[in-house]
Amino acid sequence: MPNEVEIQSEPVRQETVAETRQAMGRSDAANQRAMRALRAELKARTMKGTDGRLHGPLQPSTIINFNPVELHVGGALDIHVVPFDFPASKTQYKFRRGGREHPGHYLTFNDAKYYLSPSGQEDHVDLGWAAPTLRANYISPMEIVWHFWRAYSTPNGDGQLMGGVLIFDGDIHELDETRLKKTGNKILVPEAYVIPDTDGQMGVRLRESDLYDELEKMVEMQVAYCNETAQKAYSLFNSQDQIERKNVTRPMRRWGNFGVEMGYFKEKQPWMNENADASGTADAVRICPVCRTSTTDPDAIMCGPCKAPYDQDCAVECVRKGYPIADSFLDTLDTAHNAEVMKLLKLQADRRSERAKLSGKE
Repeated sequence: MPNEVEIQSEPVRQETVAETRQAMGRSDAANQRAMRALRAELKARTMKGTDGRLHGPLQPSTIINFNPVELHVGGALDIHVVPFDFPASKTQYKFRRGGREHPGHYLTFNDAKYYLSPSGQEDHVDLGWAAPTLRANYISPMEIVWHFWRAYSTPNGDGQLMGGVLIFDGDIHELDETRLKKTGNKILVPEAYVIPDTDGQMGVRLRESDLYDELEKMVEMQVAYCNETAQKAYSLFNSQDQIERKNVTRPMRRWGNFGVEMGYFKEKQPWMNENADASGTADAVRICPVCRTSTTDPDAIMCGPCKAPYDQDCAVECVRKGYPIADSFLDTLDTAHNAEVMKLLKLQADRRSERAKLSGKE
């Protein structure tokens, strides 16, 4: 058998490690300087015009999400926009359509997305090899919001024509009533176009549009997507296949509950219940009027998280069993249920008084 020869690699000298770190540090510093120089250049090119608006590469753009799910654009952007009912959201915009109020969460982009891209290579004497040279690039706010519009409002996007997204140039104050009166309800929305004298390269520009026309198209797409999602979830939930019934996802249920709240659907269906099991046994769905938590337990009379009765009959039953109920809820009972509650409370008070007499406390 041949003898095994163990090859010892030469130890790395501390001087080589230090030189490499210094060279890489100088390269990183050069990239950071390029990024700062690009940002300063873009700020210098962005100026306020005679119309009071900012013009240039960093002019702000706003996106409003009227959907019950978050919006997300991946790739180099990797940006999330939370849904309209996000608990920590403090930036809300609302409008009324057909007697219904549509709330939305807005996010204004007033700075670009900066990144480094390879532009070639350069021989570094200190490193001993050819390292890539990087160039500072950017994606303007208008291009950022346009990617959201393309993803959720066009057939080419991954959002399946979800709609519910309003995008316009400027900040949220563009939708102030006084400003809309001056502009005639006109806003500037981004659109794509083919740059002339190029091989089909696409660019983004602004076009003027009516605010309420954009809102109408946005809601129509949202209603269509909500109905399509509900039909798919209903079909899965009522399928004879056990595996298909489990494919009713949480976003589907959120869209279903959202449709009920907005009036797109008349009533809540079993598949919309968060606690519904995959077997489809969700006939007795109860929804808490306070925290909107639902249950499939037919014997439940009180919400578990907030301890509120599900309805007035449940309130009477809770009083009969001695469960504590807030006075604010009892004050909302109608005459018949209130009379029943008062009768039960008097009966319970008499029983406590009799027990107190028998125990010698009174």
